Amino acid sequence: MNYIGMDIHKQFTVAVVKDDNGNKLAKEKFDNSEEDFSKFLNAYKPESTKIVMESTSVWEYIYEILDGMNYCVKLANPVRTRAIAEARIKTDSIDADTLADLLRANLIAESYIPPKEIRRLREITRERRTFVKQTTQIKNKIHAILIKRGIKIPTSTLCKGTLLWLREKLSNEKIILHYRKLRSL
Repeated sequence: MNYIGMDIHKQFTVAVVKDDNGNKLAKEKFDNSEEDFSKFLNAYKPESTKIVMESTSVWEYIYEILDGMNYCVKLANPVRTRAIAEARIKTDSIDADTLADLLRANLIAESYIPPKEIRRLREITRERRTFVKQTTQIKNKIHAILIKRGIKIPTSTLCKGTLLWLREKLSNEKIILHYRKLRSL
């Protein structure tokens, strides 16, 4: 059996391959592309290879590449993988080496990997929550600017009617000149 520890980053991955006895068979750094993963893994058959990587911001698409190639992939929980978190010397190579050893000893604190459909639904939900939060922040900022300028809007919300009212109100020459003056600063 081959055990591969992968220290993944946004642009590249450092991988260390070990055998059953802990002998290092290979160490390589390569770009995060399907082609480079295929080249690296070409020497290791999916049925005799296990792979582990930490859950980082880019784990998902790398997981999908490896899963699509039929490899057994484990996702290590970075908080619970204390051997790496508490290491005195931290390099990508040492982290990948430690992950391979933990996988070999069956000591990986795994993170749950939901099915692809659930991951997509979660992503949509997170993005929507972000957009709603940003929209609220922008509306609150507009309200603050209007209050600061002494402009009282007819409603408490920024609905279409209020926006039309504001457009008419802002067509006042003084406000336009003031706005232009602010923009030039």
